[in-house]
Amino acid sequence: MSKFVYPKRPPFFANQFIRLMTKMCLGNVIGTDACWLLTVVVMTEDEKRYKGGVTFYASNLADQCGFSCSGMERARRRAIEAGWLHHEPGAKGKAAVYWVLIPPEEPDGTSGPSVRESTDFHHQVDGESGEQVTVKTGRKRGACDGESGEHVTHSLPYTSSSSIPTSSPTSSALGDVSKTSAKTKTMKSKNLDTEEFAKFWETYPRKVRKSDAEKAFAKLNPSPELLDQILEAIDRQARSPDWTKENGQFIPHPSTWLNGRRWEDEGTLLPASPPILPSESFLRAQSGEHDAPMILPTRKEPQ
Repeated sequence: MSKFVYPKRPPFFANQFIRLMTKMCLGNVIGTDACWLLTVVVMTEDEKRYKGGVTFYASNLADQCGFSCSGMERARRRAIEAGWLHHEPGAKGKAAVYWVLIPPEEPDGTSGPSVRESTDFHHQVDGESGEQVTVKTGRKRGACDGESGEHVTHSLPYTSSSSIPTSSPTSSALGDVSKTSAKTKTMKSKNLDTEEFAKFWETYPRKVRKSDAEKAFAKLNPSPELLDQILEAIDRQARSPDWTKENGQFIPHPSTWLNGRRWEDEGTLLPASPPILPSESFLRAQSGEHDAPMILPTRKEPQ
């Protein structure tokens, strides 16, 4: 039986302890790895409802913290020497015992409840089989600092966000309003994009692979000014030789045109067709001057 007595904990002690480490800038004193080790230990105490010290095999605690065995030992030693961690070494088939401490010279933490109630902790120790167990990380470790090579996992049960009570009805209401506003903004943006794409699609002369064109247009996300430039460029290029020859077969696909930023091309426009002017004799005949003979084409008889 341990000669050490587990200290009495106030409600929500884990929250107060972590808050105290933060306010003390403890990471600058004992290192961030030691602070993380303390966090894992105190949160495991919280899950156990502070009924006593929590047990870990060294290799298992190293895996939970994401350390190597030697890295875990260094972090543990710094935490112990600074007076922030109680550690009772284990033996073969027996896990070590841990709990966090607050040094006497430090303040006793701050008040305030944690964000959720603690739940029952199911303490699982694989201390009888003597077999090497592969932990969640997929790595196998040997024994650390003389303890058993047996591994045990203390998993903090996952709690979905729906089961975490909010701090106040006001914050819940604000959260709902924020979500609604974001959803409304997204719907308006989607409708606007659809309207702008419809203008582009109506103007572009080659209507093929519409879904690809929609993706390219959404990726481009043009501003109203850029959309005007695009529509003007389509109108200009629609009169270019490349787009008019052979019934427009060389007009690029709309998605290709958008992805290539082809509205920036400087093409050559077809010259305007000269007006067809009536002959002088036709005009005189129309004006009533019938004394002027009509000039008609003559047919050349074959020799």
